[in-house]
This record gives sequence, C-alpha cells and structure tokens, in this order.
Amino acid sequence: YVNIGAQSVIYPNVVIYPFVHLGSGVRIHASTTIGSDGFGYEFTGKHHEKIWHFGGVYIEDDVEIGANSCVDSGTFYPTVIKRGTKIDNQVQIAHNTKIDEHVILCGQSGTAGSSKIGAYTVMGGKAALGPQCELGSQSQIAGNAMVTKSWPEKSILGGHPARPLDEWMRSVAFLKKLMKPTKK
Repeated sequence: YVNIGAQSVIYPNVVIYPFVHLGSGVRIHASTTIGSDGFGYEFTGKHHEKIWHFGGVYIEDDVEIGANSCVDSGTFYPTVIKRGTKIDNQVQIAHNTKIDEHVILCGQSGTAGSSKIGAYTVMGGKAALGPQCELGSQSQIAGNAMVTKSWPEKSILGGHPARPLDEWMRSVAFLKKLMKPTKK
C-alpha cells in the first residue's frame, strides 16, 4: 500500500516502495528513493544476516525532498518526516529516523539509524548525525560537522566530533597559530 496526498508532485525516476504515506503538497524530486530497506544486519559469528525493514515511511504535509536523496524504511515502525521539512539533494535519511517539523537538511547531509532531529533545526551541507543521537529543536549544525552524541535544544555545533561552534572555532584558530612558521 502507498498513499500519496492531494497536490503532491512526484518527479521522474522517483521510486516509492510499499508502506509509504505521503501527505498533501509533498514534492519529491528526480531519482529519489522513498522506503528502501534500511541498512541493518546482525553478525552471526560467520556472516552478516539481513534484518528486513517493514516499518515504512510516514511523510507529513508540505515536505520537499531534493533529487537523488534516500529515505529508508523503518524496521518495525516508520521513519517519520514531519510537516514543512525541506531536504536538499543527495541526503540520506536512515531507518527509524524521526525528523520534527520545519527542519532544513542541506545537501549531502545524513542521519544514521534511529536518530532524532528536533523542530526548526538546520543541518549544513555534509553534516552527519550518528546512530541514536538526538538534536534538540532549533539547533544549528555547521557543514561537515559530525554529531556523535545527543545535544539539547538551541545547540550551535561544528567540527568533528561536533562541539559548541565557538569552542570549535577557537580550537581551529589555535591550531592555525601553532602552524605559523617561526621567524629566525
């Protein structure tokens, strides 16, 4: 079963798997995949056993997803993207991710499985959210940042691993100062 709400626009070469719900006014750009099997395996001691994902994807109203992006199906419950969220091109949304309303995910950013993003959060290009990490609402994540733990609302983060942006910028400036050649 697939449900596509009124006034939604699906561009060429989009793939929508079973167990996907799209609200009204959703726009999905070319070559995006919604509901593909999540990346889940259990190591048995000899090989990796596939864990099938049957939870589907639930996307609310007025969500836009850019070209060549992927939203994986949840394992037993759906991956969720709430209303008004805007997702750029080449973004990966992993299985069981929960994205609250009006979130912005810039190009090539991504989430790992079972992560959560609070409302009105912005993730810059190539920023990443680790498995089971939560970002509080109204957070800002700099481009290329790697979030490896949960952070409260209104966090402003950068770096790898991500830390408060002002702290990260000071550490970059300090390293730059250390690298200056000494005068003889």
